[in-house]
Amino acid sequence: MCPHLRMLDLTMDGMKRRSPGTQDHRAPIPPLDSQVITNGAPRYYEWNVTRFLQHAQARGMTSVTIVMASTQVSAPFAVFHSRENPSGNGPRLDLTFANEPVELSPFAGDWDPVQISYFGGNSDSDRVVASFIMADGRIALVANYGTGTPGGVVPQVLAAANNSSAGMVVIMDENASEVLSVTRVAPTVVDAVLGPNDEILIAAAASGAILLDSSASQLLWHFDGAGSAVNIQRVAMAQDGHIATLSATPNNQSASRDLNAGGRIRIFYPNGTLRADWPAHLQAQNLTIDSNLGRVYTTGYNQTFGGPNPVQIAYVRSQNLDGDVIHWTAYDWRGNDLEPIATPGVINNMADTRGYQVLVGPDGMLYAGFESAGGNHIMRWDPFDLNVPVTVVGGDPYHQFFNSFSDHKMIIVRMDPITAEVDRVQQFTARVGTAGRTNGARLIRGQMAVDSAGRIHVVTDTASGGDSAATTFMVGLPLTYNPVPVTEYGGGGAYLILSPDMTTRLHLSRVGSRVRPWTLHVRDIPGEPRPRVIYGGATENFADVELATLNAFQPQRGSTIDGYFVLSRPIGTTSTEPAIPGFASWIADAGLGVPAGLRGPMDTPAGDGLPNLLKFFAGLEPMVPGSHSDILSILREGGQHWVAFTQHNRAAAVDFVLEVSTDLDNWLPVPMDSLQYAPASGDTGQWYLPLDPMHNERQFFRLGVFYDQ
Repeated sequence: MCPHLRMLDLTMDGMKRRSPGTQDHRAPIPPLDSQVITNGAPRYYEWNVTRFLQHAQARGMTSVTIVMASTQVSAPFAVFHSRENPSGNGPRLDLTFANEPVELSPFAGDWDPVQISYFGGNSDSDRVVASFIMADGRIALVANYGTGTPGGVVPQVLAAANNSSAGMVVIMDENASEVLSVTRVAPTVVDAVLGPNDEILIAAAASGAILLDSSASQLLWHFDGAGSAVNIQRVAMAQDGHIATLSATPNNQSASRDLNAGGRIRIFYPNGTLRADWPAHLQAQNLTIDSNLGRVYTTGYNQTFGGPNPVQIAYVRSQNLDGDVIHWTAYDWRGNDLEPIATPGVINNMADTRGYQVLVGPDGMLYAGFESAGGNHIMRWDPFDLNVPVTVVGGDPYHQFFNSFSDHKMIIVRMDPITAEVDRVQQFTARVGTAGRTNGARLIRGQMAVDSAGRIHVVTDTASGGDSAATTFMVGLPLTYNPVPVTEYGGGGAYLILSPDMTTRLHLSRVGSRVRPWTLHVRDIPGEPRPRVIYGGATENFADVELATLNAFQPQRGSTIDGYFVLSRPIGTTSTEPAIPGFASWIADAGLGVPAGLRGPMDTPAGDGLPNLLKFFAGLEPMVPGSHSDILSILREGGQHWVAFTQHNRAAAVDFVLEVSTDLDNWLPVPMDSLQYAPASGDTGQWYLPLDPMHNERQFFRLGVFYDQ
């Protein structure tokens, strides 16, 4: 007899429950291993349950019981056939741990979105062009928003805007449930970055470059080219406050982010004065600036010929901040260097390549994002020597370019920012079927970021895996989160996370089949196990295809083409409280100084035991220590006594209950018609309960406040 011995998960205590009918889009918890046991000498069998525990923790499980059982017999404890050892001990299950702690999170599921929302008015030019997690947890969206104003908030008008300008900055609370402010800045906005103090630097096309403070309420600087058509399409800001801009004519701004040749780079001192101005190299597409090294990096491509054949050749260039020194230009080959027809004996490297992303990561390394229209691309080789191969990490078929067609696929290169020596290269593609031909995964519509742990985050525009049936589409990616129905197109905007060594996909998801990503931002919040993430862009022109909304600020699209954003936070940090009118703007007020992790209704940032919601109700400051007597008090005048408490006008939507007890164990609500209300001259009113002077029994009172949608 050869019973099958298997590790079994017995209990799932503490698992977070989903509402009935709610579909779970996460990857399933992997089954535990099994082992075929045969008669023979005593032996040990080992199962590694780390992966199982990662999944369990990512799903909110607080305990897991594991037992050993047979899959072929009904009483495994009696009929295991492994021999007992001389001491008489039978088979048993021991759970051991490595000497070093095992990092159980974040796992792929921990990066799933907590909110997916439309964001737009009734214009087909709506788009979220930049999205940020601010240091205090608030959310900033830089967007083009059609007629109307998000959240109905009265907008402020700054810089190049008027009262109807679509280009705006919208500040929301950290749960993206309430709009705190709206600032119109220009007729259109196309790009934005955060500065070292969370300043918001905006590329506003013909309206130039605009710098706002972190609340988007103050104009710090505006470069409009003294009235000339500067057409600023990309911006970057260094840690010391230097600003870099790239001006160019967009090739097709609505469908992509490709820029034509003839652009200009400008560098501005931290005080806003112009430092340098020079022509951009070829078709420059993006730039970044590093004040520590005193360098500006640009990436783009050259449209040229290799022999008789047209070819696009990507580059990355390093220059000083004055533009008069070129340290190096990586790749940027002549067309004939790549085409055997033109130069017999050379290796065919004629796949079109374009550079679209460039940034300096927290690790000090330079990251460049490219597209390639084939597998025979130049990033396989040293940027200065086509005879020297570099490390291409590769992996499963989605990280290899075999069976490659001319679809545009993603390449990420990490290199030394001083020498351009390549550390490693990783590729990524969608596929038609599991291992069929390649399909698109683009960066022309997308963005890259690197977090403090070295993980590489990318939003990319992907293509379908092909039709698998007349009414069903095949997804071209190995997704860990996919709420999109199979009846919709199998591609769309995708969110990818790679491990620091680029060998492992930590997460891969999509939220809609017809969405085009534009922006991505990751931000560490103190005390949280991994960064918060926000990304977004715009839907495509398909009126019958919907975004897979989740806890949405705006559940329905405002027009056929609409903006969207997606928010991801660590498990356990997402607020499950309903949105209390006025509460988010009050708690996020910069003057109150409440830390980002202590802004929930039941949090007590002052350490006084009085939760934020109670202070919101009573008109108290959340960071100022108080006492219960500040909430509920006994007033006396002559021979009359009252129980009294204050309600601030901003908390009109908050309900309350006054309760009375004679023994502190049994409490009864005081009828509302027993209370008297006296409006105050300021922002608060006073509630009174007159006490019966003839009542001789001891009484206790307590006040509860709550909000129930």
